[in-house]
Amino acid sequence: MKSRISIVNVKYEHAIKEYNPYLGLLAHADHIVVAGNSCSLVSEALFTGKNIYIYEQRSSYNELRAEKYVSDVLELPDNKPFPTTPMKRLDITRSVAERIAHKYQQKAQTDFRKMTRRNLTQYIETLKRSEPRLVPV
Repeated sequence: MKSRISIVNVKYEHAIKEYNPYLGLLAHADHIVVAGNSCSLVSEALFTGKNIYIYEQRSSYNELRAEKYVSDVLELPDNKPFPTTPMKRLDITRSVAERIAHKYQQKAQTDFRKMTRRNLTQYIETLKRSEPRLVPV
């Protein structure tokens, strides 16, 4: 029986070991309804460029509502299909990562400027003595 089961053209054995259909489901959806209590799920949905409806009255989504990236699912008319409008893809994850990197660079520059000549010399000597490390990218 298991050999005949296929999940979105993926064999059952592969599906239970490593396959996750989540991204494929997002990619093939016409509309996405998100509970809204998870900023990660909202962010991933925004990246698809699909129509997104949120079931959450948090004020943290007001800017997204104002820009028409998301709509409240409770404001949809009863017994009518979800409206489909062209949406731009919004990459919030990249935006947040860039902000974090920028803040990190600012802090590093500030810390570096605060170093005295003696501290700077000690820092350089420490770097010379330390072994090179692989840093995940």
